[in-house]
Amino acid sequence: MLPVFVVFQTIDGYNRLAYPWQGLSDITGIFDNTGIFGGFVAMGLVAALGLIAPQPPEGGVKEAKTVAVSKILLFLLLIPIVVQLIYTQSRAAWVAAIAGIYEHAKQEANYILNKKAKIDSPKIKRMKEEMQKIINRDN
Repeated sequence: MLPVFVVFQTIDGYNRLAYPWQGLSDITGIFDNTGIFGGFVAMGLVAALGLIAPQPPEGGVKEAKTVAVSKILLFLLLIPIVVQLIYTQSRAAWVAAIAGIYEHAKQEANYILNKKAKIDSPKIKRMKEEMQKIINRDN
């Protein structure tokens, strides 16, 4: 729900702008500060990316279609979230978003290496070892 709330706050804030010179960089949402709103938008970005992450559906065809539709909708929500994150002009929010994306990418790489790559090729084993070293070095 967080990505939906971010988009709702952006649209609501845009509708509340009173002067013609105001734009997306003046939206504060419920926080009365563009920097704090930028942090909220960064959290929405990381949450949306986490929900889009590859998860195999456990049910049948109906559940697979539902998962696919929800991922498409979340991807569409990413567009206004990324645009608003840029316009908040909050460097701290940008850093937070990049850190969240990095952590998410690291977890996805770890998941792929441990769960999906079950190939016994020497090259694949070497690649997995190198990726594990990089992941463990950051922890």
